[in-house]
Amino acid sequence: MFRKLLGFFVKFIVSIWLIPIGYLLFVLPREWWLTLVFSCNFPLIASYVFFGPIIASVIMVGAFIINILAILKILAIGASVFPFLMSLLLFIVVFFLLKQSDDARKYNLFSAQDEIKVLEGDTAILIKEEENLIQSIKANKDRLEKYKKLKYIQEGLKDHQVFSGKIRYILRNIISIFHQEKSIVLFLLKGGKFLRVEADKNEDMLIGEKDQESLYLQNFDEWVKVNKKALIISDMYKDVRFKVEEKEKMNIRSLISVPVFIKDELAGILRISSYEPECFNQEDLRFLDLIAEMIGKILEKEMYYAK
Repeated sequence: MFRKLLGFFVKFIVSIWLIPIGYLLFVLPREWWLTLVFSCNFPLIASYVFFGPIIASVIMVGAFIINILAILKILAIGASVFPFLMSLLLFIVVFFLLKQSDDARKYNLFSAQDEIKVLEGDTAILIKEEENLIQSIKANKDRLEKYKKLKYIQEGLKDHQVFSGKIRYILRNIISIFHQEKSIVLFLLKGGKFLRVEADKNEDMLIGEKDQESLYLQNFDEWVKVNKKALIISDMYKDVRFKVEEKEKMNIRSLISVPVFIKDELAGILRISSYEPECFNQEDLRFLDLIAEMIGKILEKEMYYAK
């Protein structure tokens, strides 16, 4: 509080300094005139410090007038004006030195601000790169964990002798890797009929009825069957290529589907789906391709024939 009051008082004194100087120039004897003219430098300096160049320019004009009045008074009495001319010259030099110093200060300030902006930009880039690196490390760690589990699944197949047990074992473990609320379905093609093996996190089932209507392929499964290519759909509602029945919309929102081959012969379709959008990416698709390859080898070993 005291500091604010002191600052206000100093600014007030600087603002009215020239008024008493101008008054004293007319009431004091000439022995004081040079001192009064010289004292004009102080409000000029103080105004530059407290108010900036605009107010300082106003102060300069007022002080310049006082200097001219002092020179005129000296000429009127016939005394030497040399000291007053030197004082006026000093006053002008002080003003331009202040201006140059202020310009240099502003230049340094703007340069510092530009450097700060550049540093902030560099820092933002470094932070982004660090975030990307952390995400990449996390993604690679998750990918490594997936492939470790895949190796574990391959080793666990030795404990299952029955074909259906092997398929269920693979599907149940695969869906546990993808976790969340997803389900996995394997359609095995056999003589124009479909055998469906379906699993989720809690249970699985093997369906092989002759009723084709209950085991029909969805249009996106048909696309995989016909084109013999993998398919990924991020959001079924936005994908204009395929239509989904209303009853299926609650169960299928996003999916990945890959063909299963026995050598070059299409033997089935493996699909993972979720009722949430944007659940799968290209890495998931590559991983599911490996699973389809594993299932194809099991089918080949079991001498399974699609035709």
